[in-house]
Amino acid sequence: MSGRRNIFADLFSVKWSLTAAIIVALGSVGLWLGAENDSAEQPARYSVEGIPPLIAGNVPPVEQVAEVEGPLTEAPQVAPIVKSGVPLATPKPQPEYSVAELIEKIRNSGRTEERLELVEDLSGRNTAEAVKAIHFVFLTEKHPKVKAAMLAGLGDMDAGLAPDTRLQLLTTALRGEAREVRSTALDLLAENESPAATALLSQTMKTDPDREIRDVATEYYRQRKNSSE
Repeated sequence: MSGRRNIFADLFSVKWSLTAAIIVALGSVGLWLGAENDSAEQPARYSVEGIPPLIAGNVPPVEQVAEVEGPLTEAPQVAPIVKSGVPLATPKPQPEYSVAELIEKIRNSGRTEERLELVEDLSGRNTAEAVKAIHFVFLTEKHPKVKAAMLAGLGDMDAGLAPDTRLQLLTTALRGEAREVRSTALDLLAENESPAATALLSQTMKTDPDREIRDVATEYYRQRKNSSE
């Protein structure tokens, strides 16, 4: 009997030891799992000490930021646009020539485009002196385009400026000039209601070598006669 009791005592002791070991092991696993859950739920915390020196050193302290002294009272100055390293030059004002100087430049210039610009300047004066100057340079001009531009400029000026000179110029332009010159002169003549202009219309509709210009002159003459009746 005593031997059997010893065997049961030994078995009970072994069983209790295993149970205690299992309980201790389960407790350790539970503590480990709890620690893992706590670390997963808590956000990561950083400090300046954990930032590498190259990053932390680039953040200036707040007290080192420069402050603007006083309110802004003027708009910032904008630098001129620079293209290819060269600043844009301010355009220089064109010199204003006298009528006499324009006449001289038109007569001496060998470039058609330059003469056209000078004629535009001359017709923009809108004076009796400018009308007489256009008549004068018209007599020596050779290019039909420039002559037509002179007549077009004359049409932009007041019709009451130097009327006799104006009619002489139109009379000259309707005889022996290029078609575009005669056509421009005919349009200006239609705006002149003087008896001399009416007589010139009658002559043009009979003698101009271009049939279309004769037809236009005939229509202008017919309208004038109908309006006078």
